[in-house]
Amino acid sequence: MYGSTRLWLVALLAASTLAAAAYTLSLPEAPLKSTSPWLKLYHDYMAREYGVRPMPTPGPSPAEAHVEGVPWISYDKPYCPSTCLQMVAYWAGLNESLGSINLAMCLTYGAFLEELDGVRFAPVNDPFKGFKDAARYLGLECRVEVANDPHAYQARLRELVARGVPVIVPVNAARVYNVPGFAPHVELLVGYEGDVALIYEPVEERPRFAYGVRGVEVSLDQLVRANRDVCEAFMMPWRHMLIYFVEAEGPREGLVEALRRAGESLVGGRLYWMCFGAEAVEALANYTAEGRVRIEDYAWALEMARDYRQGDAEFLEEAFRGRPLVVEAASELRHAANLYAECLRLMEGGVAPEERGRIAELLRLAAMSEGRAGE
Repeated sequence: MYGSTRLWLVALLAASTLAAAAYTLSLPEAPLKSTSPWLKLYHDYMAREYGVRPMPTPGPSPAEAHVEGVPWISYDKPYCPSTCLQMVAYWAGLNESLGSINLAMCLTYGAFLEELDGVRFAPVNDPFKGFKDAARYLGLECRVEVANDPHAYQARLRELVARGVPVIVPVNAARVYNVPGFAPHVELLVGYEGDVALIYEPVEERPRFAYGVRGVEVSLDQLVRANRDVCEAFMMPWRHMLIYFVEAEGPREGLVEALRRAGESLVGGRLYWMCFGAEAVEALANYTAEGRVRIEDYAWALEMARDYRQGDAEFLEEAFRGRPLVVEAASELRHAANLYAECLRLMEGGVAPEERGRIAELLRLAAMSEGRAGE
């Protein structure tokens, strides 16, 4: 499983780089460049959007525990954060499609490009903000807890599972699956037996939907270290974090608000060294034309963009049938997906200079389509 999805996993939290960079403000070892006053904007962003809270002192837990009512759902494409949330939704009694959760999270509607230290591009949005946004649509409250003590963190994982709560755990998948490298990812913790954690993997070559499955076994210590890997790699001021959901009071948010967020995300914009949405795709096109990037290095991202935009188009056409403007936006996303597919076709067997120029042109057209879809 891991070999075929490694590149997908690397991109999962790429959009979180913006948020992670912000918290370098809190690190005593942060370099001068990372403590520039304007990074305070990102610190405020995380504080406002994530609602991070200190982890409470965990209580005792039994030797083993399993969360009931959670299906193991997986797909053969990298929809990891939204797939984990889909499993949580079913646990909460909500039969939600992956398409509706992607829209509620705004996960696959937009893109991100960072040029602070090299050029980093991914066709996704910040999944942690997405969890908070989607919770309102699901009628849930998203809680993000952080800690520095690994023993307290492991005890809190046990306590939540013993209370019957599934927990989303950001991890370095390379450590989870004992392979070289670093691959940010999220897993769903659904049980433990002694020192063994039981997780549901959201990305598999053969998709599944099944209840009563034991899950993947990994030592709790290994899971905790994999979580620390992610926090350290993204320069967060804490060493551990987890995400879980509880029932919320008040009415659920509708998908109309999610459509607005998706539109704004697709249109995008620029802020300091970062671009978002259509602006990010256009920037990648310009860098390609100028020779500042090897577009071959971004083939995995263009594959994701192709699949994400195609999937989003299909969902919008079905869910908002009879709504001409939404169907028109879906058509633009489908056109963008076809343009990414043509880029990938031109990359087969290497990229000649004339093909590089054509790919840049196609990316500009894709940016225009995504921008029109957002509008």
